[in-house]
Amino acid sequence: MALIDYVLALCALLGTLLIPFYAMYQVLRRKRRAVRVTAMRSNRS
Repeated sequence: MALIDYVLALCALLGTLLIPFYAMYQVLRRKRRAVRVTAMRSNRS
C-alpha cells in the first residue's frame, strides 16, 4: 500500500512539474519559429 501511495505522489509531482515545462517548450518553439521567419526574410531581401 505504501508503494502505491509513493508512486501516486511521484506521478502528481511529475505532473505539476511537467505543466510549466510544457508551457516553456511551447513558448520557445514559437520564438524559434519567429526567429526562423525573420532570418528567412532578411536572407531574401
